[in-house]
Amino acid sequence: MSVVDVGDAVELTFTTTPGATVTVSWYDPDGSTVLDSVAVPESGTTPGAHQYTFAPASEGVWEARFHASGTVNAVERYFVRARSLSGPPPLATVGEVAELFGTMTPAQETLTAALLRRASEMLRARFPDLTDRVADGSIPADAPAMAVINMVLRVLRNPDGLRAETTGPFSRTYDTTVAAGLLVISDSEMALMAPAGTGEALQVGTVMAHPGLADVTWGDSPAHRFRDLQRVRDRYGRWW
Repeated sequence: MSVVDVGDAVELTFTTTPGATVTVSWYDPDGSTVLDSVAVPESGTTPGAHQYTFAPASEGVWEARFHASGTVNAVERYFVRARSLSGPPPLATVGEVAELFGTMTPAQETLTAALLRRASEMLRARFPDLTDRVADGSIPADAPAMAVINMVLRVLRNPDGLRAETTGPFSRTYDTTVAAGLLVISDSEMALMAPAGTGEALQVGTVMAHPGLADVTWGDSPAHRFRDLQRVRDRYGRWW
C-alpha cells in the first residue's frame, strides 16, 4: 500500500505478459467508481509494464484494479491511502534528525519524514495537553521536538530491530524494548513531557535512590548485638 497526501500524484506500475491488453479502474474510499476500465498502454521501454498516474482527491484508502486480457487473464489490486493535509505539522524536521544521524539517502529522508509525522501523532495522542504544556512553560519549548527526534533516530539506527550486531572487532547491543524497529515512546521521552515539579516523571518506572547506609536494627542481647556488628563490618568493611 502506498501513502500520499491528498491531491498528490502516485504512479502505479502493473506488469504482465508483453502484448497483453490492460485496463484499470479506480475506486474512491466509499467504493464508488471514479475511472472505469480505462486503457493503459504498454511501456515503450519495459515490455509488459503498464503505468498509470492517480491523484486521490479525498482522505481514505483508494483502490486501483488492473485487468489484463489476451494471452493471459489477470486482475491485480493496488491500494493507496491518502492522508489529509489538515492538522498540526510534525513536531520536528528531517533536517534536525539529519544533524544527529548524518548524511541520509533520499530513501532515508522519505522514511524520516513519515516517521516524524507518526511519532508526532503518537506523542500528541499520549499527551493531549502537549500544546498547553509548552504554552504555559511547564515543559521546555524544544522538549516535544527532542522526544520525536529520539524516537525516529532509534528506528533509523536499528531499522531491522536487531538485538546485537558485530562489525569486525566491534559489537553493539540494542535495548529492543525501545529499539525494535518500531516507534516507541520510551521512559526518557515520557520524562521530557512531564511538567517540572509535578513528580509525573516518576510514574514511568523511575526508581529513586538516596546515598547513605541502610538503617540497622540491633538485637536485644549482647550476643545478638555482636552478631549484628559483625554483619555491619562484613557489609561495609568497617565497624559502625
